[in-house]
Amino acid sequence: MTLSHCWGSLQILTTKKDNLNAHKQGIDLTTLPKTFQDAIEVTRSIGIKYLWIDSLCIIQDDIEDWARESSKMASIYRNSYLTLAATGAKDGSEGLYKPREAEIFSVGFNAHGNMGEKATLLARRGKKHDCFQSWNPETHWGEDMSEPLMERAWVYQERLLSRRLLHFASDEMIWECRTVSDCECGFLPQDEPAEIRRRAEENEEGISDRSIFQVLNSEEQATEAASQRWYRLIKSYAYLKITRDDDRLPAFSGIASSLTTAENYMAGLRKDNAVRDLLWFTRNSTVPRRPESYVAPSWSWASVAGHVGHYTSAYSTDFALWNKPGSQALVEVLGFSTVKSTSDPFGRLKSGELKLRGHFAQGVVSEKDRNEWVGTEWSLYRLEVKISSGPGIGWLPELNIDTIEDGQLAMNASVFLLAVWLTERELYFLVLVEDSPRKFRRIGVATINSVVLGYSDGFPESFDNKFLDESSSMDFVII
Repeated sequence: MTLSHCWGSLQILTTKKDNLNAHKQGIDLTTLPKTFQDAIEVTRSIGIKYLWIDSLCIIQDDIEDWARESSKMASIYRNSYLTLAATGAKDGSEGLYKPREAEIFSVGFNAHGNMGEKATLLARRGKKHDCFQSWNPETHWGEDMSEPLMERAWVYQERLLSRRLLHFASDEMIWECRTVSDCECGFLPQDEPAEIRRRAEENEEGISDRSIFQVLNSEEQATEAASQRWYRLIKSYAYLKITRDDDRLPAFSGIASSLTTAENYMAGLRKDNAVRDLLWFTRNSTVPRRPESYVAPSWSWASVAGHVGHYTSAYSTDFALWNKPGSQALVEVLGFSTVKSTSDPFGRLKSGELKLRGHFAQGVVSEKDRNEWVGTEWSLYRLEVKISSGPGIGWLPELNIDTIEDGQLAMNASVFLLAVWLTERELYFLVLVEDSPRKFRRIGVATINSVVLGYSDGFPESFDNKFLDESSSMDFVII
């Protein structure tokens, strides 16, 4: 069995190099936090001999042991008999069992018959369980999102990978497995895998991430629906809280290793879908930032601490849009390379490069007129880019800078707009700055709609050739 729990600010007992041998001999139960003690009691009551707890089973101050064991997360949680989730506890001191604060209603009435019997009906208010569907504060606005465990990034893969979970929530217990989910209040939505597959070309917002992962893990990956589900999992994961920035890739490694191979995986992107995977953007529900220590190359969503979305799934449920005639990649991927910092191929990185060949225009980033600012300090509403050379001189693509630091770097600077993808109505660019001779850093994305350029019915078939003929081509090494 396994335990999923919040470490919180509490200093809990951990295994380190200096107490490893002592822990192998035995650990006094009274030295363990309340959540661990409760989990041990439940494990014993079920008749299971072994319980895996991350803080005790991984040597916390041994970098290589940590990397090796954390890379086994997929196997550990997938093969666990049952995962006990301390869902309602913010740290180890609170235990599994929370005081029940459910609102109970009672109604008295006379029963049918001649005996004059009276009865009382007890009822409780049902919960919406939004945090058990997907984590998206932009749509849920905090409703029923108060379970501390469900806010944590590390726990996301623990939940998705486990075959069975028993949640000890704030005012009820919740069960999840691969065939059914249920709760005490009876309001937890049920997801049927067959229904998810039927809705593959429709909006899947009402389906839980756990069910999305289950279907994604059991079917062919090279489909449009599979790509949309991949982006959905990244989006939900990126909303969650993580203490250490450099855990951003390791905490997603169990999910990634279940859905793709190490050879096909580069810093959160898939080689066989690399161009589409580059079309992520930061969302203004938070103020995204670049971590102080290195996490990932700038072309990876993992290089940003903050919420991210993806253009191919952000605004349309018409998944076929990206496969329609005329929808095409405009760049050629020449190569990927990353330098790992540990033995985990899905884990922490020292560096990474992406080499692309494509057509580009150049532009200048500047601040908009202050009268055009829209009630926020975030750069999406404050900055603009104007194409100054190459095709489309004078164009004003919609600019989405990745972080405030990137906006400060780009202010009044010349940038490269590398054309990446063309759809029926949208042209997508990566916005790059030269970091060193012949090496570039991503600072954002830009899009321009066909209507802005006077094509109300979409780009004409000849548009891509016209754009490419009028623009220069170059190899870009993006770090």
